[in-house]
Amino acid sequence: ALVTFKIDTKGSDQVAAKIAGFPHIEDVFLVTGDTDIIAKARFPSYAALKKFIVDDVADIDGIKETKTFMVVTTFKERGKVRAEEDEEEKK
Repeated sequence: ALVTFKIDTKGSDQVAAKIAGFPHIEDVFLVTGDTDIIAKARFPSYAALKKFIVDDVADIDGIKETKTFMVVTTFKERGKVRAEEDEEEKK
């Protein structure tokens, strides 16, 4: 999942550090534009993602809004292009 966060910008470093502290979070970026932080995460289930958003994120002061994007297909990750055949072989 990719999760975007709009935050009170004066506490951006502290909010980003708290988000980065969760075990399912792989990457955290402070960015410019319509959002302030983007996090990349992997969850074992939708229920775990939901718990993170509803319970864990709600406990972090300074977060004003989140948007969550579920990844459906990965075409390239960490510089490596993933072919459909490779994905089918893993099944």
